[in-house]
Amino acid sequence: MLLEFNCSEDLDTNSEVWKIMGYVIASFGIIGNLVSVSILIKKEFRETFHRLLLSLAIVDLLYVISVVVREVLRYVRQVKTEERNQFFDLIYTVNETNNLGNTTVVSGTDSVPRIEFEEQVDKMTEKLRLELTIWESAVEICSFHLRYMYFASIYFIVSISCERYFGVCYPIQSRVKGKKRFYLYLFPVLLLSFLIELPQMMVVLKHTIKIPFNDFEKVFFSAWFDYLKPLFTIYLPLVMLIILNLRIFVTIRNSRNSLRTNANATDRERSFATMLGSIVLLFLFTHSLRIPDQVYRSSIDKLIQYCKDIHQLPIIPRWLRVTNLMVEPAGLFNASINFVIYCLTGSRFRTVLMDSARSTFKRRSSSRQSQNADFFALSTIRARGPVPKEIADNV
Repeated sequence: MLLEFNCSEDLDTNSEVWKIMGYVIASFGIIGNLVSVSILIKKEFRETFHRLLLSLAIVDLLYVISVVVREVLRYVRQVKTEERNQFFDLIYTVNETNNLGNTTVVSGTDSVPRIEFEEQVDKMTEKLRLELTIWESAVEICSFHLRYMYFASIYFIVSISCERYFGVCYPIQSRVKGKKRFYLYLFPVLLLSFLIELPQMMVVLKHTIKIPFNDFEKVFFSAWFDYLKPLFTIYLPLVMLIILNLRIFVTIRNSRNSLRTNANATDRERSFATMLGSIVLLFLFTHSLRIPDQVYRSSIDKLIQYCKDIHQLPIIPRWLRVTNLMVEPAGLFNASINFVIYCLTGSRFRTVLMDSARSTFKRRSSSRQSQNADFFALSTIRARGPVPKEIADNV
């Protein structure tokens, strides 16, 4: 779809508000996913479903951490860029006040030979260029990891839906592989996520080392970023999740009327389906925000380039600008809120969480009481007379 080409000399995006919101969500996400991992790793959660939830929690945790680290690296890169620009401005000012034919360069009260001055400028320029290159490379590496974790999170949710689909619709066949079923989901998800990110890595690498693209690469990368990548990261996961979870819902609903259905098994499957359904509904909502950005992506790129050529800022419709600004906070929210879903929909998760909290509180309380008792005993002994060194050291 096309946008009208309008530009402006100044445009307020209020992006700082979204950055602050992102930091708040990320803080909650790190804590929530750490707690989820500490609970789901326990022996009470050995089913393939819970092991996939554990994998999802780990991937989401790494994704949220990557977002925070990338923002820190971007800030440092911006500082280094400003330092380089200030240095170039200073050099320009010095050159403007000194004739190029002079053998000395005067800056303030200092005077140095021009040859020495130019050598120092070259060294400083190379140092600043190297520092900026390092920080730019760090940002790119962190971005690779971030996108990889994001794609893995998408397909772990799809794999959880697949596992529940086979567990509900084909319960006997799904148990043939036993404990190996988890790895049948794990390795394809990690491999597919890497393959999706690989073309982006190749493009950045070619730009970094300044290798030109041949005709085939131009056609392939254009088709990949315009059609294939959106297909694998937006549309295909959405369609698969909708179909799989509708099938799960229908099967569980029909099983209520079956006299041969095991009541305990049905309750367990219904609990799993409720948790999965909540995760999927949240994912569908947050993930759907990427659709307008993708639909208008080509037009936005052309608008940005057009305004860049005339040294102005692009005017993007407010609804589309807000939607684009919400994409990353929505992804963070999706990766951070699953802990709440586990607590609300998983009775076993709540039970183990409360038991763990109680045991931790009891250990700390008993340790504190033991320390108080030791201190009281030592105080009593000291009140009666000198304390032997062996007793004092043990206490």
